[in-house]
Amino acid sequence: MTERIALKPKRIGIYGLVAEEKDIEFFSSGSKVLDLCLGGGWAERRVINIIGDTSTGKTLLCIEAAANFIRKYPQGKIRYCEAEAAFSRQYAAAMGMPIDKVDFGKEPIRTIEDLYEELEVRTEKAKQPELMIVDSLDALSSRAEMDRAIDKGSYGGEKAKQLSALFRRINSAMAAKNITMMIVSQIRDRIGVVYGRKWEVSGGHALAFYSSQRVVLKQLGKLKKTVRGIERPIGIQVLAYLEKNKCGPAYREAMLPILFNFGIDDEKSCRDFLTKLKVKMSNKESLSVLHREVRREWLALEESFAPKRKKYT
Repeated sequence: MTERIALKPKRIGIYGLVAEEKDIEFFSSGSKVLDLCLGGGWAERRVINIIGDTSTGKTLLCIEAAANFIRKYPQGKIRYCEAEAAFSRQYAAAMGMPIDKVDFGKEPIRTIEDLYEELEVRTEKAKQPELMIVDSLDALSSRAEMDRAIDKGSYGGEKAKQLSALFRRINSAMAAKNITMMIVSQIRDRIGVVYGRKWEVSGGHALAFYSSQRVVLKQLGKLKKTVRGIERPIGIQVLAYLEKNKCGPAYREAMLPILFNFGIDDEKSCRDFLTKLKVKMSNKESLSVLHREVRREWLALEESFAPKRKKYT
């Protein structure tokens, strides 16, 4: 492998490319390439929104986030609000989630109001860093809707208003108590739309406004393997697009090979990234070496896109 001269981080720190120079703490997503897209990983004390259609790895990213959060903060706390009644703890444990350190709650959270009340309690009692995962926002209702008969109409917008009020009241308190909130959103088709984005998420504009990192996942295809003449899917290829990022470079994307019963194939993701840049690596390189090389090449690439001069001096 050809030795490369390390770049000077201070030259590009103002573009949010080097986490060490920013007043933001991160924990890993489980993918080095995605970490670099995010500006250093998942941003702590912030609101994170993971968006995608069915079978795009949304819950998988949450599981890996939980695993990496505990790796950084062994005494930290994780609250997993599973509102869809479709979460398998056995599968999550096999994927690396520290189940014994995750609080799944005694009572399910069904409404935005329930979520707010729990956040109030947690911001009062929090003494260690916490990660709160809501999977998913689409499964939460409002108390007004729950109390209304199913055949009765509504004026709409209740959920969006409640969610907006939640963030206005509790967002600063969560940041002060080192609580990171990760919210999963399912995309919904916008019927009849010809121009612009053809999908949306529930909850109105509040979540988009208060999120510091907003990742949109799209499945590009299945990963397959043939054994003894039989071909079967072993995973999916996912594109992660940074629709919003206040902690690093904007509108970046990462290719994530996700293997069933394993998670993100970090090594393959790194090798694919380096191969695309025509960087030759041997098959014997360790993952730590691949991480250093990916970071070096990423920063070099970002620097080449950055303005060469300052507007104001």
